Amino acid sequence: MILVFLHLNNESLDIYQTLKSPLKPRKNLYPGIVGTVHGLICLSDDLFGFTLGFGFDAKKNDYKVVRLVYVETGDDRFHLLPPRVEVFSVREKGWRMVSGKGVECCFVEGRWTRCFLNGRVYWITYEKKMGSVKNWVLLFDMEDEKFRKMKLPERLVDKNPVVVYFGQ
Repeated sequence: MILVFLHLNNESLDIYQTLKSPLKPRKNLYPGIVGTVHGLICLSDDLFGFTLGFGFDAKKNDYKVVRLVYVETGDDRFHLLPPRVEVFSVREKGWRMVSGKGVECCFVEGRWTRCFLNGRVYWITYEKKMGSVKNWVLLFDMEDEKFRKMKLPERLVDKNPVVVYFGQ
């Protein structure tokens, strides 16, 4: 795999640097991009089992990765338990546990629906309660390392979550 770092302060984009990927492809699968902030790209070779987010804590001048790991219960109910939540801090050079309070939702294609904006990572999620489905945007604040829910427009709250993702 070849990564190319473009120098965006050059209008013609003819100044670049080729980077060797530290990740090797597995079984014809290549690393995915978790996110990009300030020109730094976070790659992951994960396949399944957890959801990732990448962002920047401006207060601490620190890049962070948040990882939500769902414990398998044995009866295919991955999302009914609050996940184990871990944060990797580039500044601290390690992982640590943080509270997963407020995360009682399922992710709609966690790899493709996340984004980082204004200090927070956002994902499209949904909750199943009493036979109904409610869609939300779940956000993780990189500074206080807490989760919050944000409402979607009223016409999208009760739609099939895949419709919200694909915009049909």
